Amino acid sequence: MIHSNIIIVIAIPKRGKPDPPKDVRIHIIGNRAKISWKIPTNLNKNKGTHSRIYINNSIGGDIILDSGRNYKDILISKPTSFAIDTLKMCSEYNIRIRFLSPDSEYTSKKFWMTSNTVNADTNNDVALAWTTGFSGFFDVFTPLLNTIYIVQSSINPNSPSTKYKYDNSTTDFQNINITIINVNETDAGLYITKDDNKHVDGCCLLVVTAKPMKPTLTLSAKHSFVGDTITFKCHSMVQRWPAGYMASNLSYQFNGNHRGVNVNNRLTIHTLTMSDKGKDISCQATDDLHKVSIKSDAVTLDPYYGPDNVMLKPGHKNLNVTKGNTLGPINCTAKCNPKCLFKWRLNRTETFEDVLSSETLVVTNIKENQTGIYSCLVVHPLNRTRLQRTNISVNVQYSPKIESLWLSDKNKTYRSRGPRTYSFSEGNHLTITLHIKSNPDPQIVINSSLLKFQNFFIPNSLIISQQNYLLLNVKNSGNFTIHASNGIAYGDNRTVKLVIRCKPRDVKTERQIGAKVNHDVNIVVDVISFPAPNATWLRMTEFVWTVQKTNTITDTR
Repeated sequence: MIHSNIIIVIAIPKRGKPDPPKDVRIHIIGNRAKISWKIPTNLNKNKGTHSRIYINNSIGGDIILDSGRNYKDILISKPTSFAIDTLKMCSEYNIRIRFLSPDSEYTSKKFWMTSNTVNADTNNDVALAWTTGFSGFFDVFTPLLNTIYIVQSSINPNSPSTKYKYDNSTTDFQNINITIINVNETDAGLYITKDDNKHVDGCCLLVVTAKPMKPTLTLSAKHSFVGDTITFKCHSMVQRWPAGYMASNLSYQFNGNHRGVNVNNRLTIHTLTMSDKGKDISCQATDDLHKVSIKSDAVTLDPYYGPDNVMLKPGHKNLNVTKGNTLGPINCTAKCNPKCLFKWRLNRTETFEDVLSSETLVVTNIKENQTGIYSCLVVHPLNRTRLQRTNISVNVQYSPKIESLWLSDKNKTYRSRGPRTYSFSEGNHLTITLHIKSNPDPQIVINSSLLKFQNFFIPNSLIISQQNYLLLNVKNSGNFTIHASNGIAYGDNRTVKLVIRCKPRDVKTERQIGAKVNHDVNIVVDVISFPAPNATWLRMTEFVWTVQKTNTITDTR
């Protein structure tokens, strides 16, 4: 004889209620049924909660269990159980259990009062045997109450059958021996002997079994990354009939697992590594009759990672490029699974600008305002919080451009917008102020016909101011050319014409001039003056003389 172990399908609890009783088992030994169940973890055992149990027969009426009541309240303990020996053998019953205060949903389960249980695999033949106390007229019935044969002083088949085999010629009617051919799930249930008065005496419970169902294997994390801990969950169901006549538990085995921790139906792998990529994990289930399911579909480990090893090729940190040329190509690389997303951004004095979404940075005909820090941002497509960046500083160089020029002395200030003539007085200091846009900083050369000097500027952003002081002298009159250059082609020029005004000075002539009577005398006077002075000749002689011609020379050399 095989004692039956029955577990139930647990009802889904309503919100706010404790879970119903779990792992209900029914053990039948002789005419005694022992019922046990487990208490869920979300039930507070310190409040004196009770379990309430009902048992009804196949007709549906609840039987009396305790002092005239059709239920039994049992104080929760560990484990919780209830035994009864007043149930009729070879009868069908249904048990209902719930918790009180707070109330849970019911857990219910059908069972049969017999310890004569036979297990059989599907598609196999199985022999059933039991005894009956009937000696007269009785029938042998299938679980569907179809007659297999009738006993009336001999065995009379109900109809010709290839499903059941038995000895027609035996006279030992009280020992029932039947072989069922090619068993399937519809053959499962309680086989009984019943007389004409509807009394049952003797039975055998046939439990038809098959391998546990093909398991399903699920992964706890939808997207697992290198370094994560992941858990596989294997789920299968026992295939056993009558429906719900299940084993108390299943055990699970995981295939392809070399370093995980297997607890019940879960496999946990700690700290995924790149070397786990490509490993196939599957599982199988084994029931209490040692029947092993086929393997589940395999899950191939493919841990995500990245972005790692973000770098630029070429690996410059700083790069100079001339205006109008092409920046790049600069390739941004990273190790990612799956492929990461790339975005280039330009940071210009705390102003960010998206440049392009690509691994390779190329900027054609680069402009001076595209100087700044180019940042390659690498983002994992399945987890945007996983990102890395690397930067390159780009300096766009261009030839100088003289934006503006101011000329001033202590009296006036002029701004030069193009070639023109400027007039200043001798003796003052002339201030030349330049605003030059240039990268790198320029060298300034000032040229005139009589003067040449140079100044080198201290680096100062893109706008450069420089003052040059000249002590004005009338000899410096003429064209001044300012040339700015920084090594990049062309540079820039600005030309202005200076006119230096001065009072007449340094008047010179010959101190003694010989002359003949009745002849003209030429007297030449040298003078420095701009503009040319008016000359007045004064006679300091005792004779009368006439100035025929005035000749004034202004020497600005």
